Formats: sequence, structure tokens, C-alpha cells
Amino acid sequence: MTEILQEIIYPQKDICEEQDMYFRTNGIAKFHNKFLEIKNKTNISFDTYFNSFSVAKWRKYTVIDNVALHIKYKGTCSIILSHHSINNGQLTQQQIAEYQCNAIDEEEILCDFLKLQDNGIYAFEIIANTDCYIYEMNYVTNINNIVNTLNIAIGFCTFKREKFILNNIRQLQENILNNQQSVLHNQLQIFIADNGQTLPNTINTEKIHLFWNKNYGGVGGFTRTIIEALYRSQTKFDYIILMDDDIVLDHRIIERTYLFLSFLKPQYKKNMIGGSMFAIEEKSKLTESGALFKHRKINPLKQNLQLTKLKDVVENDIESILGNYNGWFYCCIPTQIIHEKNLPLPLFIHYDDIEYGVRNGMSIITINGICVWHPTFVGKDPLWMVYYNERNRRISLLSLEKKYSIFEETLEILKSFIIYISKYRYNDFHLYMKAVKDFYRGPVIS
Repeated sequence: MTEILQEIIYPQKDICEEQDMYFRTNGIAKFHNKFLEIKNKTNISFDTYFNSFSVAKWRKYTVIDNVALHIKYKGTCSIILSHHSINNGQLTQQQIAEYQCNAIDEEEILCDFLKLQDNGIYAFEIIANTDCYIYEMNYVTNINNIVNTLNIAIGFCTFKREKFILNNIRQLQENILNNQQSVLHNQLQIFIADNGQTLPNTINTEKIHLFWNKNYGGVGGFTRTIIEALYRSQTKFDYIILMDDDIVLDHRIIERTYLFLSFLKPQYKKNMIGGSMFAIEEKSKLTESGALFKHRKINPLKQNLQLTKLKDVVENDIESILGNYNGWFYCCIPTQIIHEKNLPLPLFIHYDDIEYGVRNGMSIITINGICVWHPTFVGKDPLWMVYYNERNRRISLLSLEKKYSIFEETLEILKSFIIYISKYRYNDFHLYMKAVKDFYRGPVIS
């Protein structure tokens, strides 16, 4: 039985039009509504962020043991399969196989990658010897195992960002919820906690659930979506994907996440799937792919890679053992780890995703092609944010450290005092010390 693992996708207006993140070409290649047109003497390569195949991740985490490229085409062309990896800091490429194709009318071909490598990525190149037309391209597998059928919930927390959230909902509705051809049709529902209470009730449907929420911050909104999806819905969900309200989302990323989850080995079904974050302002620039919270600092992983470059594509897919949480701009959490005593802490704002990630100690799986675009964090935070950042950071540290060093705390307070006072930021330091004081007071029950 042949199953699709990953569909080849193309740039899309208003989402991402960085062509080199999808394919590279030395000639003319145009995607029309239903097909890709490749002009004679044109080479087109799919060794890219969205269309290469993360073979090492699929081999480690899923049950598949073979992969092939399935193409529906017309014309005369060569198809070259390749494997790319980084060895001793150098990018290496190995040709796996070459297939000659010639069809006057639409035909199909299955190009076998032969065996699964334990590092790097698979990719392919098409060399057109006449004008060629490609109607469908997918990475596929022959598998005897039963593929997991899953129900996915999406949890949006929003506060007066109607343009972003309504656009993302419309896209999901048109391409998945109301599209019987989608692999996720009837397997996806959306839960929205509207902390600003500005979204219209008319967006409610059988699969879209809007809840006006008091403004309890990000964690209050996200926790509301978790409660509604897991405890008040008649559907049993296997995963919930938490997403910010100000992201640019491509619905095809949700489908890719679902396909990867469908083939997971049993021992990895408690892992989180972490989406990467790209900058809206520079859509090929990686902001983070997983993150490490340690020694009181946040360290985004794979930061500033340019995913139009082949070497960065391969480097980004090398597994990092450092990450201990993933931001909730796109974080897929298995519902089996969530229960009434394991909900996110009510931190109001900031560090909620960090605290939950490090407390649960789950491994984060990141993979090329699963991402969102998000505004970069520029400019100075509002003054009141100093309080929540400092208080919540210390609360998050409790999930990592058995003992909290007073010596380290004293040094940090002195260091912060010097920094704030030298910059005449007296109010900032006042809020900083209030955060420290409230942390040591412990939880207050009113």
C-alpha cells in the first residue's frame, strides 16, 4: 500500500514567495493552477527547505523503511535523486539514481531512493529535454503498518488582532475544513480564545469554536483552548497545536504535521512537534527552531540561518539535543500528557511556553518544512513587562533546578542594579525588585 509522506509545494502569494525556499532553477519554471510548467533546457532542483525530504528524522522517528518520489508528468526529462549531508563542516552531495522519462500523454513514474540514510536530506532534480508538465509530485512509501488516524485541535489565543486571526481561519476553512480532498478533512477542529472579545460570533461552525475570554493573558487564553478541546468537546483529540494570533500560517504545514504524526513510532508519541519561526519581514531568515532555557537565559536554536541556501537547509535539519522547549507560536502537544494537574501555570504573560516545556521535559522534534512566519521582536518592551519577565523567569527556573542559589540571585540583583541605574532606568529597577520580592513571597491565594 502506497502512502503519501510529503507533498511538493510551491510559493503562495501573501504567505511566502521566496522561490528558493521551494525550488531552484536556471531557466523558466512556472506553477499554474493545476500543474508546473518547465521549459526545454531548464533544470529545476528541489533541494530546498520546503521540498527536500528529512530522511534522518523520518528514519529515526517513524515506522517507514522506504521512500520514493512519485511524479505525474508529460514530456521528456531526466530525474536525478540525491542525498545531501554535512560531514566535517563541509556540504557533500551523492547521486543516488537517475531516471529517464518520456511521455506524450500524462504518465506516472515511481523513483526509488533505495534505502534510508541516517543523516542529511533527500532531494531531486528535473532536467527538461522538452517542455515538460508536472501534474503531481509526492514523497511516498510502501507500508504494511496501519497508519495512525488522528484528530487534531488547533488552539488560538488572540487579543485584538482580527486581521491575522480571521485570515488564518479563512485559509484553514477553505483548504482543510471544507475541502474533502485534504488529508485532514474531518480530522481537524479550531478552538479560539478571544481575550479581547472582538471577534464576531458568526465565525462559529461545527468545527470552529469561538470563546470570549477575560483577558488573562496568553497562558489564560491557551489554557482555555486546551480545556475546551480536551474536556468539553465530544471529540477525542490526539494532539493540540498552540499558535499565536499574529502569525502568517500556511495550511499545508498543518497537513505536513499530521502526516508526520501519522507514522510516528509508539515510543515517540509523547514528543512535541515544534514548528520553526521565520521573520515576516525577511521570510527566509530563521528566527528559531526550538530553544534552550538554561542559566536564566533564552537561547534560540539555529537562529539567523538563511533557508534559501542549501547548506543552511541541511544544517537546520541536523538534530539538536539542546532544546528543552518550543515557543507557542506553533507547538504541537500530545494530549496524553495533559491532565487536570498538568495544565500550564497561570503566569498571565510571558514564559508560559518555557515553563510548560521544561516542566514536562519532553523531547522536541523539529523538521524542515514545518514553520510559521512571525513579526520579529524589536523595540523596547513596555515598562510593565519588566515585572512579568523577571518574575516568570524565576518561576520557570523552578522546573529546571532543585535548589535556587541565593548567591547567584544576589549577584544577578547587583548586576541588574548596575545596569538599570547606569542607564537611569530607575522605574525598571523598581519593577525588577518587585518581581523578585513577589517571587519569594510564593503563590498568593486570594
